[in-house]
Amino acid sequence: MTDFIKQRWIAVAAAAVLVLAVIAYFVVRDDGDKKPAKSVAVVPQLDTGGLALASLLKSGRTVTYHATYTSKSDAKVSGGTVALEMWNTKGKSRVDTTLTTPDRKVVHTASILADGKGVACRQPPGEKWSCASVPPPAEGDPAGLVESIRGKLAGRSVTQRSEKVNGDDARCFRVSAVAGAEALDVCVDRRGVILRLVSDEARIEIAKLDTSVPGSVFDPPASPGK
Repeated sequence: MTDFIKQRWIAVAAAAVLVLAVIAYFVVRDDGDKKPAKSVAVVPQLDTGGLALASLLKSGRTVTYHATYTSKSDAKVSGGTVALEMWNTKGKSRVDTTLTTPDRKVVHTASILADGKGVACRQPPGEKWSCASVPPPAEGDPAGLVESIRGKLAGRSVTQRSEKVNGDDARCFRVSAVAGAEALDVCVDRRGVILRLVSDEARIEIAKLDTSVPGSVFDPPASPGK
């Protein structure tokens, strides 16, 4: 597979969650203020709330869980309505989306990490699944969501509160807005599993959370190309 095609498949993997505006913001937005690296760099530190959230998000990558989420966003941004589903256990993870367009066409995507290998899959309307091998994601996070949130905490005020999200006890964190980056509200359970994520433009919230994670769920729906 050519480098161009591999890059295209990486984009497809990201699109599994980028259809949600809030995730698109965190995964692909460039704040535009990056400067060339210097031999000595001053890195903004995390405050107490930021440290707590970063630690919980990292911990959540080792938890065994199956989660389905409801989502709300501007259909003009997301391209339609989106269903989001995740499976996770230590060292393995999968994120699926189902996008239903305004004309009722359905697009499925799957981003999978298993045995240190990344796979991105897509099923366009009325077609078969196709998959491609992609570089393994950081921290076992195939959608890039957790790492993207953690990467945006430095130099921002993060305040904590306790709340219920769909009946579950949650620790919620309000991440302040800064120039070029909007505020974000993140709620996780005591293990670090994301229960709710809200920006000015979009929202995802847990609908069902259980521990049903069969090993077969990490098998790609089609044989990945090289």
